[in-house]
Amino acid sequence: MSALQAWGWRVAALALVVVSAWTLAQEGELGWGRKPWQNLQTTVAELAQPSWLKLWF
Repeated sequence: MSALQAWGWRVAALALVVVSAWTLAQEGELGWGRKPWQNLQTTVAELAQPSWLKLWF
């Protein structure tokens, strides 16, 4: 593979990363997580009461 081909592959890969990041940013999906603390609190609250109590009462 020549240096020009290697450079072309790098540019193509960079363009793919930029387009992917741009698309995720436009959809609001680009971030450090999806509210991890809120999800943890919700999970703890759901697990605090056993599910068989919901079925029984």
